[in-house]
Amino acid sequence: MVHAIDLKVDNSVCKDLKNLGKLQNTDPRLKGLNDEVTEDTSPLGAKFRLKDDVLFCRRHSTDSWKAMLQSCLEHKVIGYAHTSLGHLEMDKCMSQIGHSLHMKNKPW
Repeated sequence: MVHAIDLKVDNSVCKDLKNLGKLQNTDPRLKGLNDEVTEDTSPLGAKFRLKDDVLFCRRHSTDSWKAMLQSCLEHKVIGYAHTSLGHLEMDKCMSQIGHSLHMKNKPW
């Protein structure tokens, strides 16, 4: 017999991430970038791009594009990763998040 363990994972973050493009437009910093990237003559095109109305950025000269996470969702996403990954330490959680999301002033 196996007992289910309730990890107390807040699944509302999944809904927020599905609407990331709309939420990015509520963040003044990301909205400004979004407006500049939509212009064909933007010098930011090499570092930022829009795909399905979601703003992505590329760090340094890699081929890896990461969705930009607005500041108000950072704490929620970190909590979700920490809980759903079995309460891993902070560095490991941040590393996992950094594979697909870009958070302001983070090194990944």
